[in-house]
Amino acid sequence: MLPTAGTTNGPPSDRQLAFLGLALLVLAFPALLLDSQVVTWTRQLRSDSSSVFLLVPVELMARAAGAAVILLILLVLEQDRRRTVLRVAVAVLLAALVTLTLKIIVARQRPPLFDTSSGIWTSFQGLFNIFQGESFTFLRDRTLESFPSGHMTTAAALAVGLATLYPRWSCWFAAAIPLVALQRICHLEHFVSDTLSGAGIGILASVFVLRHRLWDFLTPATPAGEESEPD
Repeated sequence: MLPTAGTTNGPPSDRQLAFLGLALLVLAFPALLLDSQVVTWTRQLRSDSSSVFLLVPVELMARAAGAAVILLILLVLEQDRRRTVLRVAVAVLLAALVTLTLKIIVARQRPPLFDTSSGIWTSFQGLFNIFQGESFTFLRDRTLESFPSGHMTTAAALAVGLATLYPRWSCWFAAAIPLVALQRICHLEHFVSDTLSGAGIGILASVFVLRHRLWDFLTPATPAGEESEPD
């Protein structure tokens, strides 16, 4: 189970995180009304300034490969808490699978292809149209994989997991989530609604895995007489 906030500065409880994840998913719908305007503003910002590229390191850490490296390092460093690290890995993987499934089903244009003079609903190309585009990579058109943001899903799931491992640093892990969202929006990789939905999925996936103990099949039970791993 996720750590429960024991003090005002402690990490949020699992119920609070679940509420936050659901709230972000709900907010993704009204955010659709802002998507077109934000894309227009972002295009102007990118033409006037290169400062948005300062956020590139944040993007690298939110990649699936970046998350894998972090988790592998923790498996080496946290020998006494390897089961918790594996739980986090399962949460990140589950979040990624959910996101990939939605990308395939929804098939939404990425911001660079979107015509801001048309309605925001034109960015949605129809169910499963991701397999009918002209730019194929692994049999999918990656330009139609905007919804939801995979980077946000990874960042949010990993942040919740790391907060479970290191509760004292939970505020810093939480701060990484909006930074990743800012990077994805400023680099015209995703709409605002994409980032909100991705963050919601990542948080809910971590809460689900860490609370329901879906990690038990990964490692043997703690031998009798040994101190159990702290949650």
